[in-house]
Amino acid sequence: TVLNYLQVCDNPYQDIPLAGVLHSPIVGCTAQEMAMLRSEFPEGMLYESLLDFVEDGQITVFMEDARELLKEKLKKFLVQLEEFRNMAGYTPVHQLILQILDRTGYGNYAGAMPGGEQRSANLNMLVEKAMEYEKTSYRGLFHFVRYIEQLKKYEVDYGEVNLTGSETGAVQIMTIHKSKGLEFPVVIVAGMGKQFNFQDMNAGLLIHPELGLGADAILPEKRLKVSTLTKQVIRRELQKESLGEELRVLYVALTRAKEKLIMTGSVSKLEKTLLSMKRFRGREMQILPLGYRLKAKDFLSYVLPALINHPELEEMLSRYNLLDDVRKTVPEWNDTSGVSFQVHIVQPMEMMQEEVQRQTSEMLQKELLENRDETKVYDEEIRNEIQKRFSYVYPWMLLREIPAKVSVSDLKKHRFETEEEQEAAPILALESAKEAYVPQFMEQKKENASGSARGTAYHRVMECLDYEKLVPALSFSDDEVCEAVGRQIRHMIKAGKLSQVQADCIREMDICRFLRSSLGGRMRQAALQGVLKREQPFVYSVPASALNPVWPEQETVLVQGIIDAYYIEEKELVLVDYKTDNVPDVEKLRELYQVQLHNYVQALERLTGMKVKECYIYSFKFHKEILL
Repeated sequence: TVLNYLQVCDNPYQDIPLAGVLHSPIVGCTAQEMAMLRSEFPEGMLYESLLDFVEDGQITVFMEDARELLKEKLKKFLVQLEEFRNMAGYTPVHQLILQILDRTGYGNYAGAMPGGEQRSANLNMLVEKAMEYEKTSYRGLFHFVRYIEQLKKYEVDYGEVNLTGSETGAVQIMTIHKSKGLEFPVVIVAGMGKQFNFQDMNAGLLIHPELGLGADAILPEKRLKVSTLTKQVIRRELQKESLGEELRVLYVALTRAKEKLIMTGSVSKLEKTLLSMKRFRGREMQILPLGYRLKAKDFLSYVLPALINHPELEEMLSRYNLLDDVRKTVPEWNDTSGVSFQVHIVQPMEMMQEEVQRQTSEMLQKELLENRDETKVYDEEIRNEIQKRFSYVYPWMLLREIPAKVSVSDLKKHRFETEEEQEAAPILALESAKEAYVPQFMEQKKENASGSARGTAYHRVMECLDYEKLVPALSFSDDEVCEAVGRQIRHMIKAGKLSQVQADCIREMDICRFLRSSLGGRMRQAALQGVLKREQPFVYSVPASALNPVWPEQETVLVQGIIDAYYIEEKELVLVDYKTDNVPDVEKLRELYQVQLHNYVQALERLTGMKVKECYIYSFKFHKEILL
């Protein structure tokens, strides 16, 4: 139905897909309504009849109500179809399919039908196939419709989505024909004793594509109806072809199993069946004779002759006195597959006794459970096993606390170097909570940006700052430098590198003072030489004991972070970290970030193999660099 709708969206002048859509639940036209539509406007394509009916349908008094109802259906359909046709020009096919399923309600309708889960899964698979198709060089609804037509032409069938795969432990019951192409760990081929259906060969007239017609001959004078020679020949040929098809079906059934194949079948007259198999005792053959194959009545007729020489069948043959001198000439059974084969004769009385015993055992167990004494131990072994399992303690419980990866700022939560930092930890946590992350769409609602948002804005400007363009302005006044910085900030906003809310947090004079500082001059020189690196991410591993002495040393934790800036100077590194914190003094700032910068130094030295000779914090509040 959905494919028909797509074809109509591509070209509504297609009678068969359009009729399918009209008759589907999407439009809901009945057969009588479609007959009414076509009878009034029989000329031209069905789409033309539809348009003429909606615009200028003839008025018939006794069908006026039905006509108005049909006209409303068709109007609604045409409006919706026109919208989808307009969308098809710029909408990917998979999105168009989703729109059709949603707006027509067909997706919900399919899910509410019997087998709705399977139907919905198949529709989702169609969407996935459309997405895969769009990854190719072809685009658009027209090419997708042609692609589907080619699949139909060459009979390519993707099948249905397998919702109950064998990996889920489910049992699937299906016909042998439906299992073609599938594989399962365990396969049970049941009903192998069921006789083949040859009822169609007893008809009065038989038809063969090559041999022609075969009919019965009627002899009025003898009041008889007999099969002609032609009909007997045709019947024999049809039976031969039917048995050939049954052999192919049996081959499919026996080749579906990956690990284990179980064949079951019942025999009503076991002695008679074994007697007919006796002819194959002592004969070495690979293929059953054609005459025997043409007389086969069921699948067991093909399987049992292959086992008649097996030693396990001798006990059964001797029970019916069928094991005679032929036994001496039976060839030695050479089974190199290692598959065991056993024969068990089960009588109906034995099956009944087993069932009675099973039901009795279940009743006794039920009574025992209902009238049990909770203080009494009925099975010491089970009791000990239960106690052993419930008293089990996971030996590596401590490892659950160890994180796989932490940020450099999180290290302060796990490790403090001084008692003062331990005392300050709760205060820092409260300050961080006050400056929670604010989504970008809510930032403009705040009158004043928080400390964290302001810090993010300054870091972004320092990351994108073009030192080369600021060199000419540095020889003039601070106002000239601020104007040059302002131009760069406006360019960042236009390029989408900085939001307007972030730009409002920046004071150009802070950037100017940084550029006038000795550290800013050194970084500007490094930038001109191409050795300045900004916003460099890093990841390195540390022993877990470095975060917490209780954790084992052999476990490792990944530490990740981003270095604001570093540059090469005299074959050594200088590390710089920007801070906008509102702290009372410089010493407090140094105390807060000494551990974090120490980890930055370790990471940078390990990743580059070069020594960090200096490590600076540049405070935009105090407008000065702080050497650690």
